[in-house]
Amino acid sequence: MAVVSPTRRTPSATNSRHLQTRVRRPPHPRSSRQEGLADARAREVQARRDLAQALARIERTYALAVRDLEELDAYLNDVRQRLQKAGYLIHAD
Repeated sequence: MAVVSPTRRTPSATNSRHLQTRVRRPPHPRSSRQEGLADARAREVQARRDLAQALARIERTYALAVRDLEELDAYLNDVRQRLQKAGYLIHAD
């Protein structure tokens, strides 16, 4: 004798709740190969200009740091001499 078993209902694809909503994006305007190459060249020129400016800034910063260290060294030598004259430091050779 056959036994009746309950069947599972499959969700209906026609039900609007189950359908995925597709989002349409506006079409992206395609540029020609020459326009793409020209844009890449312009970006390269700008990147080289930025790099040159950064290197110049690094050189200026380095020169200022060297000058500041020389001034600090001169100041510390002066302080050391004054402390030695005053007897606070022993002159070690």
